[in-house]
Order: sequence, then structure tokens, then C-alpha cells
Amino acid sequence: MGYMATVFLRLLPTVPLTLFFVVISFVLGFFFAMLLAAMKLSRFFPLRLLATAYITFIRCAPSVVILFLAFFGLPLALSAVGIHVEEAGSNVFTIFTLTLIASGIMAEMIRAAYLAVSPGQYEAAVSVGLAPFQALIKVVAPQALYIALPNFGNMAVALLHESSLAYLIGTIDIIGRANIMSMSAYGAKSVSIYLVVAMIYWLLSTLIGNGVDLMVSRYGRAFDAVAART
Repeated sequence: MGYMATVFLRLLPTVPLTLFFVVISFVLGFFFAMLLAAMKLSRFFPLRLLATAYITFIRCAPSVVILFLAFFGLPLALSAVGIHVEEAGSNVFTIFTLTLIASGIMAEMIRAAYLAVSPGQYEAAVSVGLAPFQALIKVVAPQALYIALPNFGNMAVALLHESSLAYLIGTIDIIGRANIMSMSAYGAKSVSIYLVVAMIYWLLSTLIGNGVDLMVSRYGRAFDAVAART
């Protein structure tokens, strides 16, 4: 137990970097996912086809393949048009990869949540004088967000787990530091080290899950209060 406590303290400084990956990629992925969802809901067939192709690729390709394509393929593709990103750190490619993964999966969450809101809600808002965009933002979007929140929580936990692949391109996150510690001990302490890693990921996943549950609960009470006043 004493050694595991030492491992925990040595791994603890890498936790903020892992959480940084999750937060940044989630936020960037959310905005990109909104665009993709709008494209897939569009009546313009080429936009729907482009969004569907992207989402299908992201959902079907293994995360490690997307990571390697981003890390090895993106610099080659950009260098062909005179843009050089070879010196970008592994952290940049980690965030880029996680953003791609998040956007492709969250786009379907957003689309499904939007379609789950009754069209009558939008029509009623417009009929009482709201502009179409106002009806979308003030009436449809809050309900869709409430519907999507649990899935967003699952996405955040999934990004936390996917970020563990970043060590493959040289990122020193939780797994990266654990691998260094394991190799420095010539594999003799690997079980203890990775048990601590599992415990850290379990704690972080639990915190994210409980945080989302709290948000859903408070959001639900807010909806009930609004409904009671109307």
C-alpha cells in the first residue's frame, strides 16, 4: 500500500493535463457537432451527405487509427499546401483527435435531442410572436439540451478514456507517466502501478458522472418551476 500511495502521488500531477484534454476537446467538439447536426438536418443533400460521411467514419474507425492519421497524416497533407505543423507538440494532436471523435459522436446526440422535441413547441413559440431563431434558441434548444445532457456526460467519460491513447504519440499524461514508471522498475511493479491508474480513472469518471447527474437534476427542477408558472 505504501508503494501504491507513492505511485498515486507521482501520477497526480498528470491529472490536470488529462482533464484539460477532456474539457478543451469537449467544448471544441460541441461547437463542431452543432454544425454537423445542422448539416445533417439540412434539406440540401450535399451537406447531408458530407455530414453523414464524416460522422460514419468517426463512429466506425478505431480511435487509435484516427489518432495516427492525425499525428502522421495531417502534417503530410498540410505540407502539400505549404502549411507546416510538424513542430506542433503531441498535446495539439491529442486535442485535435479527441475533438474529431467528440464532434462525430455528439453530432448524433444533438440531432436526436433536437428531433425529440415536439415540433409543436416551435410552432407555438412562433405563433405567439417569437422570431424563428428566437423560438429555436429560447424554446427548442433548452429542451434539447436537457434531453442530451446524460449522453453528453457519457461523452465526457468516453473522452477521458480515449485520452489514454495519447501516450502512443509521446504525450506524458496519466498512462504515459505510468508507462515510464513501469519501465523504470523493469516491469516488476506494473500491477501496482496500473491498479493505481485504474483507480484514478475510476475516480475521475465517477466525478464526471455525478456532476452530470447533478446538472440534470437541477435542470429538471428548473423546467418544473417554469412549467408550474405557465
